[in-house]
Amino acid sequence: MMKSVSVLLLSLVVLSSAQPDWWTPPDFCHGLDCPPYHVTMQDNSSGIEYRDYIPAVLARTKIYDISYEDAVHQGFDLLFDYISGNNDQNISIEMTTPVDTQIVFSQGPFCQTLFIVSFFCPYKYQDPSNPPPKPGNPAVYIETVPEQRRAVYEFSGYVTSWAGWIQPSTYLFDYLDAENQSYNPKYEMTNEYDSPFRPIKRTNEVWATLE
Repeated sequence: MMKSVSVLLLSLVVLSSAQPDWWTPPDFCHGLDCPPYHVTMQDNSSGIEYRDYIPAVLARTKIYDISYEDAVHQGFDLLFDYISGNNDQNISIEMTTPVDTQIVFSQGPFCQTLFIVSFFCPYKYQDPSNPPPKPGNPAVYIETVPEQRRAVYEFSGYVTSWAGWIQPSTYLFDYLDAENQSYNPKYEMTNEYDSPFRPIKRTNEVWATLE
């Protein structure tokens, strides 16, 4: 009997935290679960680094719009509704960071752009034996993304519109071009780590997927 109880308790501990042993979340995650990665290159002079992200389980939604701001707001609301209980278990799910938005470039300035807004699922749901609750809204879906190498440029401050991402994005892609580093040109990713209520020490990142 005691052995069975010990096994059960051990299982609960494993399920409560599937955080890799080697991973210590950086300070900018502010104590929230965030995607684990290894830094493979760090260029201090440019502020750019390359990271290898391990496979990750994400809650995602696709928004077609011509406005970055509207798409992010719509996507965030759908995902927040999911973690607030609109799922098959009717439970609240812990908030994580960052809010990731993948921008799939459109064919022209007046064409709708595809925005894929994502929340990282908490560590306990990264274990394949303990999948996250199924979304109640068909517009939200769960996806496991494979291991990926990404180039990352971090900057601070409030970003309230797409205009705030243009300079950091251009800087990152110009750097990659100068380094003759291949990357996927079809999309980029914006990441916001902080709530609107954090006035200082804010962290934003632009990601490019390397090839």
